[in-house]
Amino acid sequence: MKVIKTAKFKEAQQVYNPDIGEFEDLDTEYETFDLPVMTKEDIGGKIPQADDDNSPEIDMESIDPIEADQSDFPQFNSTYEAMQWAIDTAQEVRVHYNCSSGPFIIRDIEPHGVYYAETTDRNILVSWDNDMDWYRSFAIPNIQKYEWKGEYFDPKLIFQEKQRNLRRR
Repeated sequence: MKVIKTAKFKEAQQVYNPDIGEFEDLDTEYETFDLPVMTKEDIGGKIPQADDDNSPEIDMESIDPIEADQSDFPQFNSTYEAMQWAIDTAQEVRVHYNCSSGPFIIRDIEPHGVYYAETTDRNILVSWDNDMDWYRSFAIPNIQKYEWKGEYFDPKLIFQEKQRNLRRR
């Protein structure tokens, strides 16, 4: 795994200054930080699958509701396309996931990349799991439902995978 330096910045915004009666641009702030670059080969067993945490069944009443209006977000023909959009736009997502080991879990995640797993014939979503506070991989066909949280995230890694290895479902 290699590490690269990248810059994160706050977009220039305009605010109204009542003292002068005009809008002013805010200064753009830059911060340099290191992000690890991972490939499918780097992941090999290092990122646990969502099934690995032996989660109990979900008590739906204990889940905080999402306040974002889902109609404000685009509609997609597949979960794969939706997760790709979430990666491209750095959108947090709540996924309702059916574990192969049995339990149904709900996770708030930050999707970072997708790769095709030849061994299981599935597209795998590499994400930061906010509930587990660590990376998790999710088999995209096992995501039963997704909801947009309406929040952006700062990437925690750069995932590189050759697009030709992906299989659309």
